Amino acid sequence: MPTDGFLSWANLSRMLEWLSIFVSSALVFKMWKTGLRSIYPVLFVFSTFTLFTSLISQFLPRNTNLYAIVWLTFRPFHWTLYFGVVYEIYRRVLEEHRGIASAGRWVVTAGVIVAIAVTGATMLADLSAMHQKYPILFAMHVTERALTTALALLLLILSAFLLYFPVLLRRNSLLIVTGLTIYFLFKALLLLMRNLMGPQTVVALNIWIQLLNLVITTVWLWRLIPQAADQTSGPRASVPKERAEEMLRRLGQMNEVLLRSGGK
Repeated sequence: MPTDGFLSWANLSRMLEWLSIFVSSALVFKMWKTGLRSIYPVLFVFSTFTLFTSLISQFLPRNTNLYAIVWLTFRPFHWTLYFGVVYEIYRRVLEEHRGIASAGRWVVTAGVIVAIAVTGATMLADLSAMHQKYPILFAMHVTERALTTALALLLLILSAFLLYFPVLLRRNSLLIVTGLTIYFLFKALLLLMRNLMGPQTVVALNIWIQLLNLVITTVWLWRLIPQAADQTSGPRASVPKERAEEMLRRLGQMNEVLLRSGGK
């Protein structure tokens, strides 16, 4: 475990931040060069914005009012892009099923209601530790924990759909939805731990969030492929052929019904 000196928590955090900046820069460049920026525009904007804010934070003095103001200003933009990225991946995963995608707003609405209910129920744990030294910082972390919990639940609903129906998937979409689901689930858990354990755990838990972000970004950098080579895959091999065909037939019927109903 890091102690004082070169291997302190603060120095380890700063090293991970620069490593994340390097990997994120490579990912943004790859998305630009391969044309993925036009397929996943919100993800591209989110990655670019995150890179931009990370670079700015490296040149601001820590533990100052200026750093706090900049951080507090940027967080709402991050949260807005969180929802944009999740909505975008919903549309991409269901792009081969236009009728179902047209009804996606109802799925998202239902998911949001469920997510809000679950998040609200778990807020009691956060509020049990509300008397902390930095109330504004605590409120921001509680808000972000609620948002990431809601988004994780939305992605779990999408993952449940993908597991139940052996739909045709593009490799990039599968990688992105898996990465986002893992990211929001673990970030929500880490933020809950921070809220319960107090501000003294911020640096240590932030390192775990940085490691999580670094791993997912590295996998995307390594495994995402140009759109021209991103062909849909067949049904999962674990699903018997007869059952896969029947489920896809039912999905097609559902798709046609929704298209005929006038959904857009």
